Amino acid sequence: AVNRIATGEMVPDLTLLLKVDPETGLETARGAVDRIRAAIAALRLGAGGAGFKVTVSAGVVSWRPGETPGAVLDRADAALYEAKRLGRNRVIAADLARAS
Repeated sequence: AVNRIATGEMVPDLTLLLKVDPETGLETARGAVDRIRAAIAALRLGAGGAGFKVTVSAGVVSWRPGETPGAVLDRADAALYEAKRLGRNRVIAADLARAS
């Protein structure tokens, strides 16, 4: 579903929850989401020569013990908006960005 229209672009919001083995970690989750992003960016949608490209910006976080679901989603949303602020079509892993 399209949640809003911004500067003539249709901007859908989608929340995707991934369960990642704690041994593989946040970087693995970020890599998986980045592969999804790249696959979508490679598509050309539409009929004939009037196709259009779709890009994906995403925020990835890991759950912290004791954290509420709402807090996890708030951090993911903040990372998403950071990805958009940095130029869109990218994946930001909030906890990794803070560590580096």
